[in-house]
Amino acid sequence: MSVMEFLGAVGNSFSFLYNMVTGALILWVLTVTATASAVRSLAEGRGALWGAMISIVGAVIILLLIQLIGVPEDTINVLNNFIIMTLGGLGSGLLAVALGTKPNAVEALKFKRALFNILDYAFVWLWLSSLSMIFLFLISKLSGRIVATDHALGIMLITFLFTFLSIVLLECRNKFAKWGESVGLGLFLILVVLLVLYVGTLASVWSKAPGWILTLNSLVACSIVSTSLYYRRRGAAPLLQP
Repeated sequence: MSVMEFLGAVGNSFSFLYNMVTGALILWVLTVTATASAVRSLAEGRGALWGAMISIVGAVIILLLIQLIGVPEDTINVLNNFIIMTLGGLGSGLLAVALGTKPNAVEALKFKRALFNILDYAFVWLWLSSLSMIFLFLISKLSGRIVATDHALGIMLITFLFTFLSIVLLECRNKFAKWGESVGLGLFLILVVLLVLYVGTLASVWSKAPGWILTLNSLVACSIVSTSLYYRRRGAAPLLQP
């Protein structure tokens, strides 16, 4: 047996991993594991709240992926119900526990800072990425090679505008200090909704320009990471730190 034949046999042995349904179940296991790890490792702080957020984000991502795979309708319905009942129920339960538990001031401050730090990077990435997608859609339309419909362009514009408004709220976070964690949790829910709109729009145009979408998003991610590292080396607060 040649080396190539051996590698081919090994690949065939793990062919079940190529199945997107199996991939969705693997993501489910990873989400549950990450949720349990957050709750266990941060039990004395806001572990339940972190676990709820991880569970909700994981459920949204998996549900979006399920909609993109070519499987029978019955299978999609079963998977959707399974994800919603398990991860949705887990997230709701942890959220109820978190809201019913009052942490000390130090733990609440740590959670608030960590949450806003994550939201800073997430909203900046989504804002720049949606802006680059808008330019891609418009340029392709002007060049005669239409990538996106007017509906997709409109959804991306809505995502861009609401992301910009969220960034403005993040910049003014100190003015809403009296609301505590509620502002951060509200922005987190807005982020989840905007991500659903963004990913759904990209899914509708993916087949027409996958290379451009990947390239532009990679450039946005690299620019954010390099900017953050630059400011950290200089000892300054990166991005939207007020």
